[in-house]
Amino acid sequence: MMHLFLHILKDVTSYSRTARSNHDFTPVSRTVTFPVGVSKLPVDVEITSDDEVEGDESFVLKLSNPIGGRIQQDEGETIIFIQDDDGESGVVC
Repeated sequence: MMHLFLHILKDVTSYSRTARSNHDFTPVSRTVTFPVGVSKLPVDVEITSDDEVEGDESFVLKLSNPIGGRIQQDEGETIIFIQDDDGESGVVC
């Protein structure tokens, strides 16, 4: 008997909600590899600090195009909130 252990590849992209791409955060567009047995991975997103008082904002990270696995209906997107910091370094919640 042969056992195959496959890595699962998924694309991760970001899109704007109230936060603006290339203004409030650096957009994300890359493929992540989930090793066997791993269901969560960190994704780094650069938050851009500014002096504008604009309130809390948000954007979405979306998983798509799985290879070697599937995306559960409730796992495909997550909303990222950026706390308005009025000019201090960016904070992600």
